[in-house]
Amino acid sequence: MNSDFIVFPSSKSLLAVGLISAILAPIVGVILGLYFLKRPQLVKEGRSILLVVALWLAVIFTVAF
Repeated sequence: MNSDFIVFPSSKSLLAVGLISAILAPIVGVILGLYFLKRPQLVKEGRSILLVVALWLAVIFTVAF
């Protein structure tokens, strides 16, 4: 039984992990967001994470400069 897909935990828990990592370390959030975009069942979560990363980076750069 060699399957070609990965069984993920619930999408809500992956979204929570992605959002927390996006806030704590935006680079990790970008990597997770892009990875989630490649998985058909996690596209919505990937978009949400990338949106949070973009907003968070905009806030960081606005305050820093």
